[in-house]
Amino acid sequence: EARRCPDAGCTQGLGEPREDWTNPVLWSDRFGTQAELEAAAAKTVASSRRLSEVTGVAVTIPADEWVIFDMDEPLNLKSLTIFGKLSFDDAKDRTLTTGDIVVWGALEVGNSTAPFGNTTGSTARIVLGGSVYDTASYVYVEEETLHNKVIAVPGTVSAYGAPVASTWLRLASSVTDGATSVCVLAPGGNLTEDWPVGSEIAIASTEFDDPEGQVERRVVTEVDYTSDDDCWRLSFDAGLRFHHYAGNFSVGDWNENGIDQQVEFRAVVARVDRSVIFESEDTEGDRYYGGHFEVFSVPTTTPPRVGRMDLRYVQFHKMGKDGLSGTVKFGYKSNFEPPPVNQLVGCSWTDNLEYGVHVQGANTPTIIKDNVMAQGRNSGIFIESGSNVQIVGNAVMGIARSFNAPVAVNEFTGGSRVPNYAAIRSDVLPMRMVGNVASGSNDIGFLHPAEPCPAMRIFNNEAFANIIGVFILPAKGTKCQTVNLYKSWKAAHMAVFLADILPSITQLSYITTADSHLGIVPYSSVGNSFRRLFVTDSTIIGSSPASSCDRSRFCRTQSTKDPTHIGCNSIFAPSNLRRVGFVAPFNTPNKKTCWTGGDPRQCRQLSPAYPSLDDCHFPFEKHIHMDKGVGWTFFDRTKFAYWKDSDCTHPDDSSVGLFSRAYTMSTSGPEVSFPSTFTNTSWYQAEAMARVELSAEFLDDSFVGRRSPCKSSSGGCMGLDQALIQDTDGTFIEVQTEENGTFTRLPKGSFGSIVPYTPRTDIVWNSQCTRSHFNKKEGADTVPHSINAQICINTTVQLIEMKNLDRGAKDVKFGPLALTPDVEEDNGFTGGVLSSVGPFYASCPCGWDFSFYHILVKPDVIYDAEVLSLPENFMLRYWSKRPEDAIVLRFFYPDSRGVNVFVGSNKKPPMELKLDRMPTKADKHGAHVVDSQRLLLAITVRGSEEGFRAAKDLVVRRSPTVKLKMNVEISIKEFNGPNFQTNLAILLGIPPERMKVVAVATGRRLRELRDDETFLPAETCSRYGCRSVLRRLQTTSEASALDVTIEPSTEAAAAASGGDSTSTGMDALNAQASELNQISTTLGTLGESSALAAAAGGEVSVTELQAPAEQDTSLQEETVSAADAAAPA
Repeated sequence: EARRCPDAGCTQGLGEPREDWTNPVLWSDRFGTQAELEAAAAKTVASSRRLSEVTGVAVTIPADEWVIFDMDEPLNLKSLTIFGKLSFDDAKDRTLTTGDIVVWGALEVGNSTAPFGNTTGSTARIVLGGSVYDTASYVYVEEETLHNKVIAVPGTVSAYGAPVASTWLRLASSVTDGATSVCVLAPGGNLTEDWPVGSEIAIASTEFDDPEGQVERRVVTEVDYTSDDDCWRLSFDAGLRFHHYAGNFSVGDWNENGIDQQVEFRAVVARVDRSVIFESEDTEGDRYYGGHFEVFSVPTTTPPRVGRMDLRYVQFHKMGKDGLSGTVKFGYKSNFEPPPVNQLVGCSWTDNLEYGVHVQGANTPTIIKDNVMAQGRNSGIFIESGSNVQIVGNAVMGIARSFNAPVAVNEFTGGSRVPNYAAIRSDVLPMRMVGNVASGSNDIGFLHPAEPCPAMRIFNNEAFANIIGVFILPAKGTKCQTVNLYKSWKAAHMAVFLADILPSITQLSYITTADSHLGIVPYSSVGNSFRRLFVTDSTIIGSSPASSCDRSRFCRTQSTKDPTHIGCNSIFAPSNLRRVGFVAPFNTPNKKTCWTGGDPRQCRQLSPAYPSLDDCHFPFEKHIHMDKGVGWTFFDRTKFAYWKDSDCTHPDDSSVGLFSRAYTMSTSGPEVSFPSTFTNTSWYQAEAMARVELSAEFLDDSFVGRRSPCKSSSGGCMGLDQALIQDTDGTFIEVQTEENGTFTRLPKGSFGSIVPYTPRTDIVWNSQCTRSHFNKKEGADTVPHSINAQICINTTVQLIEMKNLDRGAKDVKFGPLALTPDVEEDNGFTGGVLSSVGPFYASCPCGWDFSFYHILVKPDVIYDAEVLSLPENFMLRYWSKRPEDAIVLRFFYPDSRGVNVFVGSNKKPPMELKLDRMPTKADKHGAHVVDSQRLLLAITVRGSEEGFRAAKDLVVRRSPTVKLKMNVEISIKEFNGPNFQTNLAILLGIPPERMKVVAVATGRRLRELRDDETFLPAETCSRYGCRSVLRRLQTTSEASALDVTIEPSTEAAAAASGGDSTSTGMDALNAQASELNQISTTLGTLGESSALAAAAGGEVSVTELQAPAEQDTSLQEETVSAADAAAPA
């Protein structure tokens, strides 16, 4: 029978919680040997006349007893319940095997003053056995099952093994396959004592081909200090099967003392054996089901019992229940005062079947420190909840997907998905996460939310040999998020992925990426908010000395057809890109992950990284949705190193070369590609062609979703054609190169821009830009090299954005926006039209937005501007910080109505901006004129700090009117305009003076003759002569074509603006537009009614009704303060 609570409750036999225990008794005296226990159990069965066989011995330690386990021979129990205290004597090795242990009192194996085996060298083993199908042995507490093969802890468990001064160290130098020793760095340590002969070590993988499988374990046979290399050499019998990297190398940037900056990548070597061991007895077949700890509280007791754990230098081997429970689970459901403190320090996990540690912590402080985990399933450390968790100095190596992980299959596409997992996963922000290493995960290394600014909790962590090194979930409820001090290298897919960015500001600082398919990949889902990404003091490396063409050659990514990352399914794979350092961000309203769009209950099971949609979201960098709005990326003090154009050959075809690029756009986000501004950039061993990829021809095969428009042979797409890099000091454009200690740069004070190289942009910019780059010296001459972009030295290129603010605008395509530089001025352009072709539908059209267009411009130029249909309400944003920058836009404007121009959040249009002349580049921001004779609306747009952060957008609104076209079956002579004006005004309930009626044409009303009527002959002539035809249409009456305009209401303006009937403020225009739309609705219902005919004096047909477009304020972006928009200090 399962260990269910009796009717009286599970708490029968509990005593008062105790800390002071005296008068211990030995197990051998209290319970005896295995044979004595079985004999006693058989006697109990016989006395109760039970006919069932004895299947094991159940032992209970009463609440008032302290028992010391002293058995020399292994002991095998069915179950053990501890109401009192059980501790272990370390004079000899001890082994206790049981189906489960329920600890209401205390379980102690060694303590802080006498760690088990520290002086005797003994080991203690607690072994848990049982099958998942043996439901009769399941443990229940408070009507909840804890399964069997469990140590249930509503009491206290403490275990202190023999201390290990350094639980993990770094490899001193690389080792190759076949090596029978490794040398490790242990400054100040003595490994003959700390890692003696007989110790078991684990060596982390440094390649992503088979990251979990390349973790290697060996038993040390010899320990020697090597003074020449200042390292400790650990020898073993069996040679290694794989290469493990360790080394440091220069990334240039010599200081004034001639010392260059070094980057250090080294494999981790960990000691995994301990003197106290908790393990599972058998994990084969139906017993593939390890033991686990369950630490929890029982609030129904008096006083309530709160489980706690303090384990130090303990080993967990083959523990954890695959798909059910982690090795150590803290499962609290409420807060406590004072809360219990749980500690796991210096422990090791080997071959575990589920999470190493799983925390549902409430407010309980949990310290996870200096632990090592080698070759486990699903995760090493998983923090599901709890605000008081510290994860410090842990090394997790070799994490693979559970054998029993669920697989979701899309019945329509056949695509499949599996839950994502991570070596270290935290669904909440930990109190501290410092100095950890995650390596060898066959999925994600680190998975956690970003910190709110400033960085305080998460830093100095490192990921290597993972599929995705660092997967950053967005911070919620903050305007600024940050990721700080991360090193991520040898990532098969992405080194750092910023998923579903929600805050307006994202800061990355002191990030190092290397040897990864994609380095830093931001995926922004900010919506209409301000969008800025700052990357400071970071190093982005291509194929470093840690790389080779024999190992980790090409990428590994998930797809719906390849859920376990076997092949390279990256969006950049068709272009044979081996490495990409930075992928320019885009912004989309469609969120990718379960974290931002899924059911929290599902996210716990599937992981927050699990995509909310299927085919539209794989691989992770894939977008295939309509982009929404422009943002900007700022780089400061960025180092790029080891970038090669030709970077190995394709693993499937040695005749196909692979390439690397330090910077490119996302080929799945072709509507918007955030521009980037670089300052204080340095380059080291970087070829010119490998720096930037903005060529349509090169990227042709990688475009996704809108692949046809973006191709070099098609009409273009905004994400590529309007991509932009600004170089404020010339350090990005001209790579510093070394020759005899001398560096070559552009002259001091230089600057420039980089624009795309496409058939559309080449025509426009080739007169001011070049593809030639000078960054290599041979002899005394500087040799030019071509790049796949256009370099505009000492030329500023900026961005102008136009957005339709009419209600319903996102579904109305009003572009493209085309700008033609004034041919009469000397502006550097020699031909071509700057054109923004606009958004396209996606293959997964989960969202789209046709309301905006952006386009590259050069300042100090007059442009003739055209769009397909000029909106009644639109926004102009000039992406320039400099007040000296200005352009003039001359829109084609076939409308007699005036316009009102609002600056920033002002509710009233500044009257000084209305000019009676053509505005110039010297005028103020927003100066404008409507020239009805030339059919022009001309506006001056000027740069400013406020404008760059969306605080000085120009909102242009036409005066609202209703326009009506109708035919009245009455001759122009008979038509009485004043009477019609008065009658229609009365019908609509408005003053007649608001109406303007113009009879613009006279026509005849025709009808088709019936079959029985006579066809009338008529003569028709052409240049070939005349001929007679029979007319089938006959004139029945004359008709007048009328244009009717209804002007805005002064009463509505007065009501919205405090009595000012002449107001042209924002509120007044909104009120007038709303009132005119009501009139338009009335006219629409009248149609060809008799009332309208009576007002006109004849039969009426309405041919066109144009209502004013109301402004949709939701389409405008929020503005932020200067402090919020500032770069990080």
